[in-house]
Amino acid sequence: SHNLLKFDPSGKLVTTFTVATEEQGSDDIDLSADNCTLLYTSEGPSILRYDVCRNQQLPPFATGLKKALMLRILPDGGVVVGDLTDIIRFNASGQQVMTYTAAGEQCLFSITLDQDGTSFWAGDYCSSNIYRFDLASGKQLAKFNSGTPSGTVFGVAISGSGLNVAGLGNAGNITASPQSASLAAGQSTTFTVSFTPNAAAAGHTLALSCANLPPGLSCSFNPPSITLGAVGTTTTATLTITRTTTASLLRPGSPWMLATWMGMVPAIVLVGFRSPRRRGSSMLWLGMIVACTGIWSSCGGGGGMSSSTTPAPTPQGSYTIIVVGNASGMQASTTVNLTVQ
Repeated sequence: SHNLLKFDPSGKLVTTFTVATEEQGSDDIDLSADNCTLLYTSEGPSILRYDVCRNQQLPPFATGLKKALMLRILPDGGVVVGDLTDIIRFNASGQQVMTYTAAGEQCLFSITLDQDGTSFWAGDYCSSNIYRFDLASGKQLAKFNSGTPSGTVFGVAISGSGLNVAGLGNAGNITASPQSASLAAGQSTTFTVSFTPNAAAAGHTLALSCANLPPGLSCSFNPPSITLGAVGTTTTATLTITRTTTASLLRPGSPWMLATWMGMVPAIVLVGFRSPRRRGSSMLWLGMIVACTGIWSSCGGGGGMSSSTTPAPTPQGSYTIIVVGNASGMQASTTVNLTVQ
């Protein structure tokens, strides 16, 4: 359809955006740190832009390319994009600032940013070669072949780099231990979340949160935010996920409570009025019961059983919770798996 599609965490289609295209449809996409400006390519000469918050087409981010393919937004707002024989880097203003080349390659397509924050990887779908380039100098740092036939390498990813749930620059490596747990009603479970920053994120403070959390589950972090150390150092936080319970309570004005009090009246009359010495205290108790009954009736005594206000219970099943750390336009994330019993 050439359209852009937006989905919620459960996979449900939320909305569709009809966008301008060039040679193909909306081919490769990446969301800017403002969570509104989406950059995309259409295998033409431009990096195109669309505002998904205002549902509005924007002027192109950059033009003059041979065939704009996969792109990735850098933490500083710049972009690297595959352009068949080269990888082109633009600054945040859309001006070309660097060209990365690999001798003999004609189909440089796929790109992913390395978690060190200073390099990226690119794949050529004709030769199946994969390269690593230094962002600042353009120097080729590594090369290997995927071992698969021509026309098979159309994407590259780095294990441990986490999910980028907000389209932000990568802040480094994040892991959770254990990676899975089970929860019964009223229980909680804990995970140790470890962060190892890249050069761009070192020294920054990460605010921690959970995404894709189903109803009836809550999460908290101790501490709620962490300050990352130098490159190569690890900082930890404790994640606690709790499953809430539901409970039913009797309202004071329910007929069950009223019946209990009224059932005491004959007992007081039979016991108290047999003795002249107890008549005074019995009359006092009887008066209190009548008064309380009137108060309960005026406060909705005709009602029945009612439930306390509690969150909806979590249905049994397996859930993937996203653990996110955000800092100054950068992000690190990973997942934990929960089985609700």
